[in-house]
Amino acid sequence: MKRFHISLLSMAVLSVSVILYSCGKTYVPGTQSGNWYRFVAPFQGPARSHAVGFVINQDGNGSGTSAYVGTGVDNYQTKYTDFYRATPSTDSSLTWAQVANMPGVGRTDAVGFAVGGEGYVGLGLDSAINVLKDFYKYDSASNNWTAVASFPGSPRYDAVAFGIQNYGYIGTGYDGRFYYGDFWRYDPSADAWQEWTTFTGTKRSSAVAFVYNNMGYVVTGVGESGGVVNDFYRFSPNDVPADQYHLAQSANSWLHLNAITNVSVSTFDDGYTDIQRSGAVAFVMTKVQSGISGTGGAKAFLTCGSAGTTTWEYDIASDLWTTRTAFENPSVNYAVAFTLQNRGFVTTGASGSSGVSSTCEFFPDQVYNQQD
Repeated sequence: MKRFHISLLSMAVLSVSVILYSCGKTYVPGTQSGNWYRFVAPFQGPARSHAVGFVINQDGNGSGTSAYVGTGVDNYQTKYTDFYRATPSTDSSLTWAQVANMPGVGRTDAVGFAVGGEGYVGLGLDSAINVLKDFYKYDSASNNWTAVASFPGSPRYDAVAFGIQNYGYIGTGYDGRFYYGDFWRYDPSADAWQEWTTFTGTKRSSAVAFVYNNMGYVVTGVGESGGVVNDFYRFSPNDVPADQYHLAQSANSWLHLNAITNVSVSTFDDGYTDIQRSGAVAFVMTKVQSGISGTGGAKAFLTCGSAGTTTWEYDIASDLWTTRTAFENPSVNYAVAFTLQNRGFVTTGASGSSGVSSTCEFFPDQVYNQQD
């Protein structure tokens, strides 16, 4: 998520993935490329970009029952503290309702995650372009925000964050001068931060993070050179046994996954032409039908950002990417994405210089329908 996700360590040895493929380039026939639905209930606050979100009642796969979206900036450079709750409605749409405003100043490019049924939001940039490090907790039961311990690392914006099990994790980002690769763990029970296993990929900002099976994934973004990066990493707080695709991963370590450009001598990445990007969004869903990239199962979907409307599906089991139907609205940068009850949504963002309030839903198992 960004930036969403939600979702988003003593030192450990990094395990490197090993992929052995002789298959041809992956592709998706037009009849099975998925379908974007453009007429979902729009975000109910003022149109904006650079907002943040989190999902409460997560199931360990980044899904849940309610999503919360707030902060951000509108077309008049007003920065917000308001928040809105999205819940699936009986007519297969969404219902939005305003909740309590977050304390502190209006901001952009913050991070959010959820742990233990509560949401956490912090960092970002205020209206005076001050880089922030304050943090706040949202209790959905009481509809109340409270201040928690400030982030002890360098203040920053455009970082990534996710919640796994009983902890929140924050890392990467930019402060206007330096890019970061450090990662920090937040313990809600102690209201305390601890510097954790350093991210072993390229220092970056404007990346995306998503969570599946209690593991966090970090991909895309802008690196210290100013260009988009191509490395991709998985974090696990627990030991992970080896499988046919990956070496075993030690607890609290980063696993190097396949690059998102064509860098291997194999053919599986020959079509990886525009996965790289910044300001994108990602969400996780479980496909019902068999997919072109193998079978059904857990998939992450990456779309929008600096690469335009192209949408890519990441098969979590095989560490492979496949093109999907392009995002149907005009491309947006710095939107918010979330998964609710195995349904993936994209809302808000900047289209050109204008913020938007539209919300789109992706149906990965449907035939593309340009009328939706």
